[in-house]
Amino acid sequence: EKADCIVWAPDDFQPPQSDVREWFTAWWRRGSDRTLIYIGRDYDATPAYWNEVKGMTPPDEQAEISRRLANDQNRFLTARAAMPEDEDCDWFVSRGKRQPRVVKTLEGAADWVSDVDAGQLQIELNGRLVPPLDAEVLLESKGDALVSRQEMSNDGELLLVVNGSFLLNFPLVNHEHRKLAARLLEEIGPDPREVVFLESGAGGPPVWEQEPTARSRTGLDVLAVWPLSVIFLQLGALGLIFCYSRLPIFGRPRPLAAAGLADFGRHIAALASLLERTRDRKYAAQRVAHYQQVVRREPGRYTARGGR
Repeated sequence: EKADCIVWAPDDFQPPQSDVREWFTAWWRRGSDRTLIYIGRDYDATPAYWNEVKGMTPPDEQAEISRRLANDQNRFLTARAAMPEDEDCDWFVSRGKRQPRVVKTLEGAADWVSDVDAGQLQIELNGRLVPPLDAEVLLESKGDALVSRQEMSNDGELLLVVNGSFLLNFPLVNHEHRKLAARLLEEIGPDPREVVFLESGAGGPPVWEQEPTARSRTGLDVLAVWPLSVIFLQLGALGLIFCYSRLPIFGRPRPLAAAGLADFGRHIAALASLLERTRDRKYAAQRVAHYQQVVRREPGRYTARGGR
């Protein structure tokens, strides 16, 4: 809402939908001198990257590079099949069934083409984004518009870029591409401006009638943060195992065997346990000797008191 310039690079081969275009129309009306830079999707830098590094790859890795190159090319061709053959969305006409080619010549405004060596360019054209007749073409090649400008409400403008083959990270390695990117920045204006980069998938960015309310965060949100989520999951599993191990074993009750009251061995075991708790070996030996001398009675022997 408050941005002076929005750079929109949709990951979608379809033209912007009507509700998205209406939102931008209202955005232009709410402020003056606003700029939207729309970058077409019909380019994928990944195959170009694999082609570039293939010549620097050891022979034993060439097969893997070729496999990745083929996979990325097939993925791109499959995705761009959704690009319409000829569809008008007011901002431009999307024409997806055009002959692909590499740009080696430039025409357009003098400040765009000056000091740019077109022979060193690696701009790829697949489909075309044809601007309206009243649009100003800033950069073109053999009749194909590369960059154009359309006037919008309140001195706003729409800068239409056919694709990102000279603006994405890998293409910007090319020095001539960086010159063209600098020309595009100059179109935004020299004054300090608030610039927003907008990315969107299929269908474009969602449009709401009102600002969505922020969800209040709680302490439980930490359970969804990596790697704490996995740690707490494991701790929870260990806790369940511990609780299960402490559960009582239920079943049919069975009576326990009654302890024998006449078992003299239990008396000896209890006395031994008491003597052990004293941790005094000498005292324990004295008590055993006392038992043998005074308490114990054997047939045919006198007791310590002289009786039988």
